Amino acid sequence: IILKAQIHAGGRGKGTFKRGLKGGVKILTEPSEVKDFASQMLGDTLVTHQTGPEGQEVNTVLVNEGITITNEMYFAILLDRTHNGPVIVASSEGGMDIEEVAATNPEKIITQPIDIMTGLKDEDAEKVARALGFSEVNIATAVKQMQN
Repeated sequence: IILKAQIHAGGRGKGTFKRGLKGGVKILTEPSEVKDFASQMLGDTLVTHQTGPEGQEVNTVLVNEGITITNEMYFAILLDRTHNGPVIVASSEGGMDIEEVAATNPEKIITQPIDIMTGLKDEDAEKVARALGFSEVNIATAVKQMQN
């Protein structure tokens, strides 16, 4: 069972609540733990490297079925001033420490501009999927997911 504090900032898993709880993402084994940890999170302020010292109050949590993760990637669509529009930022190196990946292995970060008039083209989405290391049988599905 996964329990995640919902705030508009990254780094929740490594954050700290002002009342002392460590981490805004909990991997739990018993359903009874959800109520305990959720009650500690709700109404408290979570401080992460992206919130600054003031943090953000947690008013919502997400409870999700746990799954076995065999491969973690990072994928985001961001508005980028350099490209004057949306870009895909992705990495096959995972998402928990994407800032560290950018600092230590910038070549592992994929940046793909998206034309606002045509949207994400098949060939651009395929280029990203291949750079992320999707297997040949999963390329078409990855392209479709990126375009939705």
